[in-house]
Amino acid sequence: MPAPYDLEPAFIFLSALRANNRKDWFDPRKAEYEAAREQFARLLEDVLAELSEFEELRGVDPRKCIQRVYRDIRFSKDKSPYHTALAASLPAWNKAANHMPYYIHLEPGGHSMVAGGLHAPTPGQLKRFRAEVVRDPSALKQAAASPEFQRIFGDLQGESLKTVPRDTPRDHPEADLLRRKEVVAVHTLRDAEVLSSGLTQQLSAACCAMRPVLAALLEMAGPPEEV
Repeated sequence: MPAPYDLEPAFIFLSALRANNRKDWFDPRKAEYEAAREQFARLLEDVLAELSEFEELRGVDPRKCIQRVYRDIRFSKDKSPYHTALAASLPAWNKAANHMPYYIHLEPGGHSMVAGGLHAPTPGQLKRFRAEVVRDPSALKQAAASPEFQRIFGDLQGESLKTVPRDTPRDHPEADLLRRKEVVAVHTLRDAEVLSSGLTQQLSAACCAMRPVLAALLEMAGPPEEV
C-alpha cells in the first residue's frame, strides 16, 4: 500500500514560495520543497493504484512524472525562477503511448486542477484533428457528451480562432470544433478538496471520465510529429 500523504505542509510551502519567488529564499528551504514533492509523489502513487483498475501502468514511477520546480525563463518576461505548483503528467491508457497524459496540478488559491487533452498541439496535430472533424467527429462528441464527463468537466474547453480556418465554410456544422486551437478537459479543485481525504478518488474518477475523450483526441490528432 502507498504511504499516506499530507498535502497541507506542501500548500503552506507553495503559498510562501509564491510570495518569495527568489533563489536566496528558496535555497535554504529546499528541504521543505523536497518534502512537499514527496507528499505529492505519495498522492500520485495512490492515484496510479486507482488507475490500475482500468490502465496498464506497471512500472510507472510517479516521481519521474513530476514537473521540475525550476522554470525555463529564457524566453519569458516573467523571470521568477520557480514554479509555485506541484504538477505531474501521468500516462494515459498505456505508458508506451504517453502522448496525451492525465495532468494533475496542485496550487493554493483555488488554482488546482485535473485536466487533459490536445493542449499546445503541433501544426501537424492540429491539421490532422481538423481533417478528422470534417470527416467524422462523432467519437469525440459522444465521449464528451457522456453524463460522467459532463458532470465532472462540463463542456470541452480551449482557445479558439475567431473564425473557421480559411478553407472551411463559415456555416460548417462543426464550426465550433474547427475553430479550436486546442481541445482540453479541465476540472478545477478548491483548496478544501485538495486537502480532503477524498482527493485520490476524485482524481481517479476524473481520469476515468476523461479517458474516452483523450483516446478520441489521440485517434484524431495523432502523436506530435518528430522534429
